[in-house]
Amino acid sequence: MLTGKNESKHVLISALDWGLGHATRTSEIIDRLLSLNYKVTLIGSGRGYYYFKQRYPDMKIYKVFNLTLRYSRSSKTFHLKITWVFLKMFINILLDRLFLPKILKETKPDLIISDSRFGIRSKKVYSIIISHLINFHLPKSVQFLDTTIFWNVCRLINKYNEHWIPDYALEPNLSGKLSHFRLCHPNTYYIGLLSRFKHYNCQPNYEYDIFCIVSGIEPQRTIFVQKIINTFKNTDWKVIIASGAPEKNFEQNYNNITLVSYMDGEKFCQYTKGAKYIIVRAGYSTLMDLVALGRTALIVPTPRQTEQEYIAWHLNSQKIFQKISQKQFSLQSFLKFTQQAPILQKNLDNLRKIYNL
Repeated sequence: MLTGKNESKHVLISALDWGLGHATRTSEIIDRLLSLNYKVTLIGSGRGYYYFKQRYPDMKIYKVFNLTLRYSRSSKTFHLKITWVFLKMFINILLDRLFLPKILKETKPDLIISDSRFGIRSKKVYSIIISHLINFHLPKSVQFLDTTIFWNVCRLINKYNEHWIPDYALEPNLSGKLSHFRLCHPNTYYIGLLSRFKHYNCQPNYEYDIFCIVSGIEPQRTIFVQKIINTFKNTDWKVIIASGAPEKNFEQNYNNITLVSYMDGEKFCQYTKGAKYIIVRAGYSTLMDLVALGRTALIVPTPRQTEQEYIAWHLNSQKIFQKISQKQFSLQSFLKFTQQAPILQKNLDNLRKIYNL
């Protein structure tokens, strides 16, 4: 997986914490490096930091501060919120640049790999950025900003020695135009599926009928959890919901429904393989995990998170997943998905053959 001419022995790895997926997917890289006897040091914040602490308890992990991202409950304030989102991105870059010199002085790495944290890089250390999001899919009312944002993202990416895209170069691919429409770095590499489950084996757990993976940003994460509970609480379906919060530790039961704060990789794998049906957000890392484990799902993108809405549409158009909006999500829409699931699963199995998974 490592590219370039550098021969590194100590690697500094960081991951964005806007959702848990950036941290979880870097596990494939971390585990590979450890198997090759590289020394690895991690930088994390928020939920990503707590994931690293649970997954790698004996590893040196730097905890840094970043502003937390939240998405709007209402479309009326969306434009103000999206402006604040991009402002937070640049504030967090400045914060990372502030913390980084001390970390570099203490660790003296030979290589930096940063998953979507654009402030973690150095002119003195060979630096690689991981990101599938180059071409933003903005709402129609602000699509005139697409090109401006693209060139600003390119400016950030081009400060690195290499750009890794977790997807496949040719069709069929998973991210569509988000990472295939325009490229900006001369050393761009499509590295294929990036998932902690790519080479993972586990035994299916058939305890639950429905496995719900609710990741992403507040307040919509909590809103969706409650909608799932309200949808299935008076049914015969046995449901488990993983809410993707490793910093917490709780398990709540609502008759036929179990809500857990966090699920480790082993249980995640077991329930993904064993559940009859899966419901997920359209987080890119989560969807790569499902492809790696060979399971289709009903995907419900976070409202007004246009990247997720596009990816959900893109994979729905390939007929390997089925998309439904959070507003339209209901028991009736779920039952329609169960009728289509065998066809979707067959299409996904064929795609995995193409990917040699």
